[in-house]
Amino acid sequence: MTTTDSETFKDKTEAELKILNEKRLPGHPLKKPLIEEMQRRQRERDEEIQNTQNKILSRTTPLRTEKEKEQKFGILVSPKQERVDFASYFSEPGAEANIGVVFLDIDDFKGFNKRFTETAVDRCLLPPFQQLLRAACMHRGEAYRHGGEEFLVLLPNHTREEIECFAERLRRQVETHEFSVDGEPAQITVSIGIALWPEHGDGFDDLIARANEAEHEAKAGGGNRVAFARRRAS
Repeated sequence: MTTTDSETFKDKTEAELKILNEKRLPGHPLKKPLIEEMQRRQRERDEEIQNTQNKILSRTTPLRTEKEKEQKFGILVSPKQERVDFASYFSEPGAEANIGVVFLDIDDFKGFNKRFTETAVDRCLLPPFQQLLRAACMHRGEAYRHGGEEFLVLLPNHTREEIECFAERLRRQVETHEFSVDGEPAQITVSIGIALWPEHGDGFDDLIARANEAEHEAKAGGGNRVAFARRRAS
């Protein structure tokens, strides 16, 4: 149900009132109780539509509230918020799908610092990279600067296939984005590791460790790729 439904119902109600007014006998205006009844029906209909919309929103990604940003760049969320957000996703009523823990590391980051200097990298490369990452996560989850060239994404209420598609699409976006440092082109690639709750662990620390291990496997395989954590022993 949408706002359009409410407007349609309202138009219908007003039309009914008009018809009743046209049919009334001259000198006998429409009784006030009938008008009030029609208005009451309209209010109930509006409340029903609003309640339905609220229920739909509650089943999607949690409402984005203002969170503490990482201090150095002020673009992504502070790593102090990671555990808090994971706990909130974990405890949400009806959270039946996976929670994806996506760990990213910029490939050959030391090479960029050596080539351009750390100051230039901080000024020209890391801000647009983080903005790209934040945009990719919009309406899906949250992105955090985990530390240095490492970043974390939490994706609540996603299937395994959706999380894998997100990671692969993000990898391609980074690879094809035209980064530059003071006018000189600089191609960035990332290695991505994925761990899923509850498949790869029950607690946040376990999942971070498993996602980090998967990221190291992706980097050891040549970088610029996505790897899933290994299934835990049953």
